[in-house]
Amino acid sequence: MSRKSQTRPRRSTKIETLEARQMMAADAMDALLNVSLDQHHVDESLPDMVRHSDIPDLDQHQQADFWIDSEVGYQNNGDLEQTLDGAHEQTGLDTVRTNYGFGGSGQTVVVIDSGIAYDHYALGGGYGANYRVVGGWDFAENDADPFDDGTEGSHGTHVAGIVGSTGDTNGNNTGVAPDVDLVALRVFDDAGNGYFSDVAEALDWVVNNHDSFENPITAVNLSIGTAWNSDTAPSWASFLETKFQQIENLGIFISVSAGNSFTSYNEPGLSYPAASSYVVPVMSLDGNGSLSYFSQRYSTAIAAPGRYIRSTIPDYAGNNNGITDDWANFSGTSMASPYVAGASVIIREAMDLVGYTNITQDMIYDHMIATADSIFDSATNQNYFSLNLANAIDSLLPDDDFGSTIESAYNLGALGEGDTQVSGMISTLADGDYFTFTATTTGVATFSATESHHLDVSWDFGSATATRDGNNWVLDVVAGQTYTVGLSTLDGLGYYDLGVSIESTFSFIDWGAIAGQQSHSNLSSSGESWYRIVAGQNGYVTAQAAFAAAAGNVDIALYDANLQMLGESASGSDAERVDYLASSGQEFYIRVSGTNADVDFQLTNLVNVDGTTLSLSGTDGDDTFSFTAGSTHQVVVNGVEYQFDSAAINNIVFSGGAGSDTANLTGSTANELTTFRVGSVQMVSSNFNLSASSFEKVQVSSGGGTDNVVFYDSAADEYYVGYSDRAIFGGDGYRYDVLNYANSLAYSNGGYDSATFYDTAGDEWYIGKSDRVRFGGAGFHHDVRTFESTLAYSTGGNDSSTLYDTDADDTFVCWWNRAIMAGDGYHNDTRGFTRSLAYATGGYDEAIFYDTAGNDTYVSWSNRAILTGDGYYNDSRGFERTKAIGSTGTDKAIFYDTTGDDNYIGREGQGTMMGANYRNDAIGFDTFEAYATSGTDNATFYDSAGDDIFNGYSNRAKMWGAGYFHTSNGFDRTVAFATTGYDQATFFDSSGNDSYVTWSNRALMAGAGYFNDTRGFDKTTAFATTGYDTATYYDGTGDDMYVAWSDRALISGNGFYHDGRGFDRVSAVASNGGNDRAILHDSAGDDDVFAKVWGAYMTNGTYYNEARGFERVDAYRDLGGNDDATVDSIDYLFSLIGDWT
Repeated sequence: MSRKSQTRPRRSTKIETLEARQMMAADAMDALLNVSLDQHHVDESLPDMVRHSDIPDLDQHQQADFWIDSEVGYQNNGDLEQTLDGAHEQTGLDTVRTNYGFGGSGQTVVVIDSGIAYDHYALGGGYGANYRVVGGWDFAENDADPFDDGTEGSHGTHVAGIVGSTGDTNGNNTGVAPDVDLVALRVFDDAGNGYFSDVAEALDWVVNNHDSFENPITAVNLSIGTAWNSDTAPSWASFLETKFQQIENLGIFISVSAGNSFTSYNEPGLSYPAASSYVVPVMSLDGNGSLSYFSQRYSTAIAAPGRYIRSTIPDYAGNNNGITDDWANFSGTSMASPYVAGASVIIREAMDLVGYTNITQDMIYDHMIATADSIFDSATNQNYFSLNLANAIDSLLPDDDFGSTIESAYNLGALGEGDTQVSGMISTLADGDYFTFTATTTGVATFSATESHHLDVSWDFGSATATRDGNNWVLDVVAGQTYTVGLSTLDGLGYYDLGVSIESTFSFIDWGAIAGQQSHSNLSSSGESWYRIVAGQNGYVTAQAAFAAAAGNVDIALYDANLQMLGESASGSDAERVDYLASSGQEFYIRVSGTNADVDFQLTNLVNVDGTTLSLSGTDGDDTFSFTAGSTHQVVVNGVEYQFDSAAINNIVFSGGAGSDTANLTGSTANELTTFRVGSVQMVSSNFNLSASSFEKVQVSSGGGTDNVVFYDSAADEYYVGYSDRAIFGGDGYRYDVLNYANSLAYSNGGYDSATFYDTAGDEWYIGKSDRVRFGGAGFHHDVRTFESTLAYSTGGNDSSTLYDTDADDTFVCWWNRAIMAGDGYHNDTRGFTRSLAYATGGYDEAIFYDTAGNDTYVSWSNRAILTGDGYYNDSRGFERTKAIGSTGTDKAIFYDTTGDDNYIGREGQGTMMGANYRNDAIGFDTFEAYATSGTDNATFYDSAGDDIFNGYSNRAKMWGAGYFHTSNGFDRTVAFATTGYDQATFFDSSGNDSYVTWSNRALMAGAGYFNDTRGFDKTTAFATTGYDTATYYDGTGDDMYVAWSDRALISGNGFYHDGRGFDRVSAVASNGGNDRAILHDSAGDDDVFAKVWGAYMTNGTYYNEARGFERVDAYRDLGGNDDATVDSIDYLFSLIGDWT
């Protein structure tokens, strides 16, 4: 890229300070931005120099937001200049470089200023991707060349040099972070004028390009500011605040000069944008560590060197000799701000090294403040924070983790054949980590290191001779000898993984890692043989040898990786065993001595003890574990037994692993609580806690005490089976058995779950609810919750079941040997129980009873129904409807009314009693009895297809036929219907006055408190015995016959026959047609007969028989007495038969 013209008027080379003032007025925002802004370096005055208070009025620049003041002359006094090296010593950066070498590599810093003279050799000598200044933009002139070439320039170049110059030719005056890349965003025109609109565009540019370069933008410096002294931003700055917030949200550190106008305000405050809450304000320090007199100051700001700072400037601002190697001293918070921007890069680099992620401005700022020095300012009588980079970096980097000399080398212990890895960190440039080890085998050791960050490992093998093999180093080792290896850095810091791999020449058969349990069968031993094994996990390594001792004795011994004996077994028996508590990956050697042609080896590494915890883990195959609690806990895993003192073990953990595994657990004599979940079980006792997982079959046995077990289901379908001495819980692929526990509780929360219970020969009870069922007896209790289905069997003893409904509609169905209560989402079934009781409290509930082959009795009330027979008793309470069904035997149904109005309906083989909110039915029964006690109650009978009989009394009624018999007692009204067969009705009067009324198809008898009504009967007979009783007959439509005696009267016709006996007054009415005839018979006494127009009647004072509307009336004098006849003028045939007077 071509650079803009750099032909500029030469300035005096005696430049000490070039912090020209920048003032802000209004451009398009005159009304809002009527303030001034400075570029924060000051015209520092030594003797004979222009004082800060003498800066001329800058009103001539009112069309710019800010500018560089070129009207003040400067002098240079070399005796007072402070090199950057002095500043670095002041902040501790020199110590950081010596110890850590941080330079900000991998990061980019943006300088928003007058541009950067990127041709300066200390700033990379060029522009673009292959240079230090990797990019930028000139917003003042709207082009892609941000070179610092204005007549009022050099400020941005000076700032950039403080951030990251590589120093002068003598190696002095390096910037804070000489390894960073730079971006120049020019916001001043050639005349030194700048506009906030350009600054806003520059901030947007940062947001849009923060990740556009090889190294991301991590810091932004703005050494500019307005004439402002506050801790908050001015109201007109909201458009800039939004952009600062966006940059801060990206994790970018924003360093801003605090301002140089303290002497104008003489109180704490910050210029803007230093007063923004989204940036870090920076104050200026003198070389003696005090705040510079001009520096604005505030409690949240941090101070850094800013007075007499020597840094890079463009050639035209220096000696203008065409060589880009010029330097100058400036003073101001403009010089302190880039120092902190560079420091943020160094701190970020250190944070990244030690593992910080998502680093933000707040993280860096908080760390700066936490590690800063405190300085007292007499002008404000307050303390302020001063940057201490040495503290900041030292507090981040960890202490040395391994010894740094051969003498303090970290001991890796004994290393045998295999790989060893150690991870560490080289945390300073002088750091070195040394390791020592003792070889347990003769062979070749290979060393390797994997490095991170900027670490370049340097190796040190002490007095041993190692040779390089590619990226590795190789060293011959001899068993029993000790060796030392050291790692340091050739350049940079970082983490390493040190690998040591030893290949042994030791002769043995390698059985490898024990995968839980392994067997080696039919081995032949002759003399001495060695086998290598490795513990597959933490825990006991158990080596067992089984053989026939008669064929030759065999002894075994166990050695560690250093061939130190750990144990031996030489019992002389058919089996030898050695146990050792090992760590995962620990290497062992087994020595087999003796002669035998058939030795079977079994290696077990499944049992571990860690403190007071005993753990067992299964293999990938099918395993069988057992545990028996006691003063000595016994554990058996796949046939291998272990014993442990219960005082030393209080936590037992079993893991079945893969395969189909079985666990048998026996508790202690104390009270235990065992909890099952699908895939796991936990047993809690007074002195131990056992948990087991991944077992497909688990059996838990009580060791004594009152033990409790709880089961929790899964989302799938499960089953539960309860016995007096056992509870079983299972599902797809698993089953849990619990033996001799006193109490068992199971929860169902998903799937379709069922429970089944079995009784004993003793007495048991069952209580079933929609969401809970309990079953128990002597010494045991089962409790299941929210199971969809339960089934309980009773085979002996006097067992009872109690069933409860829900608030919804439920159904109770029972037989002599079974009872079911069911509703929405549940089904409870009991079988063989002697007694069942069902309660209904809500919804519309129905109970159905089925009889036996024997004689059964059904008794019902409005809120209760019972069916009982030989050996059973079924009882329902509160059901809206009950139904009893009889089939064989002689069955009887009894119904009771309520205090309200009730109705009884009797049919052949069926009786129904109903009233308000209830109905009770008996179907197929032989005998029915219904009782009414209060209210207005009605009974209705229906005949059968055969011949039926109805008997009506004042306080009861009966109707019966072939195979059935109904009795209604105390009903106010009874109606009986006859439709087929030859049906007869008989009425009996009360002790009071009664009335008998008949029609061709109906007959009724009524009196005080009763009403008996029959319909369609072929014959009715009514008996009157006491009281004044009357009978009234109505004819049919055919030819009817009425016959009356002194104590009897009957009427008959086609299909009907009504007979009244002993009535005091009888009246027969023929009005429905036909040729009707009446016959009146006298008594033995004196009788009178009268033939009237309307009809005839016969009486003697004790009886009265009347016939109305008959076509023919015959009066008979049969029995004697003095009988008289009186005949009026009539229109019907009237005959006197016998000797009438």
